[in-house]
Amino acid sequence: ATAGISYGSGISLLGAAQDPRVKAIAAMSSWGDLVHALYGDQSPRQVWGELLNLAGGLTGNPDPIIDQHWNNVKNQNLDAIPDVVEWASIRSPINYVDQLNENGTAVYLAKAYGDNLFMPNTLMDMFSQFTTPKYVDLLPGTHATAELLSSLVGLGENVIWENVYDWFDIHLKGETNALSSAKTVNMKVRFEDKFDLFDTYPIPEATEQTYYLHPRSTFDTGDMETYQYWSWFNMETDDTINGWFGTTFSTGVPILGDLLEQVDIPVIANIKAESEFRAIYWESDRLDAKMEIRGTPSVNLRVQPHYNKAQIVAYLYDMDSWGWGKLITHGVITLPDANWGD
Repeated sequence: ATAGISYGSGISLLGAAQDPRVKAIAAMSSWGDLVHALYGDQSPRQVWGELLNLAGGLTGNPDPIIDQHWNNVKNQNLDAIPDVVEWASIRSPINYVDQLNENGTAVYLAKAYGDNLFMPNTLMDMFSQFTTPKYVDLLPGTHATAELLSSLVGLGENVIWENVYDWFDIHLKGETNALSSAKTVNMKVRFEDKFDLFDTYPIPEATEQTYYLHPRSTFDTGDMETYQYWSWFNMETDDTINGWFGTTFSTGVPILGDLLEQVDIPVIANIKAESEFRAIYWESDRLDAKMEIRGTPSVNLRVQPHYNKAQIVAYLYDMDSWGWGKLITHGVITLPDANWGD
């Protein structure tokens, strides 16, 4: 068996795909698709990318190609991006699922919701493709914090290490324990002392809820409704923002914001106080019942850039009646070579 955190977890997955002698692995804070981790939605992961590159130089002797590829990514050198994609694809465990399935490798995964170095989405895509014994712990926090801080200083849940030992006891020693009959997906609910367990992922009990974004008016922000917008005069409307200035919407201090969520301290913003000149926000009606999000929210927008490049950042908040919102998640997409006005 092999086990590792971050780089060691990716090596565990890649190694097990190549060597059928590896019967079980524990991959904590791993990546699924390295292309997405470096350049998902054409958006460089600036803070984590710089930290990773710096740490590699301080602690080892990395191949110069790593620094070269990272510089091409962060500087949006579009001519070089295909080479980066090819290099990163070879190092992406999601491309070796068939080998892991053929080898019968038992895969344990642990992942933090707020891991903005190796985001959870592609790892969960990979998890859904495994036909071998599998299990995943999903916890608040950021990259490697759930497994490191819980064991070193007792911060947060220690469920990860308990499950790693149980996993190896099952698949190496043939023992039976609580994990033997457990459901395969274990989710820690943010800001609650509660775990939700499910048989598989995507979660079969979940149903999709679609909201449509309605236009802003003179006296109102945009509404999110369960029905599409329609007007007697025009089926389409335009909302304009000036993106040269920042907003109060954010993920908090990089790394620290996600780390604090591990001890149930949310990132907050006052939605109502934000300038409608610099941002657009939509809000639903007050919910009649609690909504439990167990999956990946997504948003579809049509954007007309007024420059030769553009970047859109979307935030999803749980807002109270006073306008204060707790950050649930966020996403970003970049157009490094946009068509001005299209």
